[in-house]
Amino acid sequence: MRNSNYTHYLILKLLFSSGMSTPELVSFKIKNFEPSSANLKISERCRLKHRNIRISDDFAKELYRFCQSEKTTELPLFPGQKGLREERSIQKILQKASQIIKKEVSIPLIRDSIALYFFHRGFPAQEIQIFLGHRSLKSTKQRISLYSTLDETSNSATFEDFGSEAA
Repeated sequence: MRNSNYTHYLILKLLFSSGMSTPELVSFKIKNFEPSSANLKISERCRLKHRNIRISDDFAKELYRFCQSEKTTELPLFPGQKGLREERSIQKILQKASQIIKKEVSIPLIRDSIALYFFHRGFPAQEIQIFLGHRSLKSTKQRISLYSTLDETSNSATFEDFGSEAA
């Protein structure tokens, strides 16, 4: 997908790196990306809280190069043909990715996979809640328990320790 449509490739990479929801992705503006610190400022949307996500330095460089053609930072990072990209457009990108890898790909599945990834590496549910922007810890625990037995004990790893491995 990287060679056939670079924008779609970056959208998928951002979804898997940040756990953004569809509304967060389509409304994410260039000004909310800080290339020097590889930080994404994700604004509060729908039921999700504001949060800052650190991405890998290499991915930050990719996004920075992608943004260079735009003259204003007020634009969405991934604009559509008439301003904001439609949520349906993101769904089509995910459908195409599903066909390529022959496995289901959806925003909820990506977010659940991220939660499980962190949980199985010993991150506390509270840290996962913050990363995904859940308003309640109960939501985070429900997402994890759909796929795994939720054990309240975990090691002392935090997202600060995790660093840039998320991207």
